[in-house]
Amino acid sequence: MPLRSESRHWLLLAFIFVMALSLRGPVVGIAPLIDLIESDLHLSSSASGLLTTFPILAFALCAPFGAFLGRRYGLELALLLGAVSIAIGITLRSIDALPNLYVGMTLIGVGIAIGNVLLPILLKRDFPIKSYS
Repeated sequence: MPLRSESRHWLLLAFIFVMALSLRGPVVGIAPLIDLIESDLHLSSSASGLLTTFPILAFALCAPFGAFLGRRYGLELALLLGAVSIAIGITLRSIDALPNLYVGMTLIGVGIAIGNVLLPILLKRDFPIKSYS
């Protein structure tokens, strides 16, 4: 049974809200904890600097890939892949191993890049500004 149009809009709006919340926190939350991360994992300053560099590189390199995914597979599926990438990245960086931290931060950056590119397109498509003149 397909969802009614109103139910679909509420579900889509909830997804957009959750996705928007996850587009900054996983990357911005590292900066206040960087001293603790350095001391716990015995990282040098340059090694800890890579934690904030990898997501930024992923933003730059994967934004065009996000647009490709949106055209090829549709906005909803591409955004879901971005959300899954963020979730896997958060999970990986929580596992106590240094390579997981770097891979997790990179996956978070990939997911955020996809979300940053496609979420505004989805909003414009499904919730256009209506003029009542």
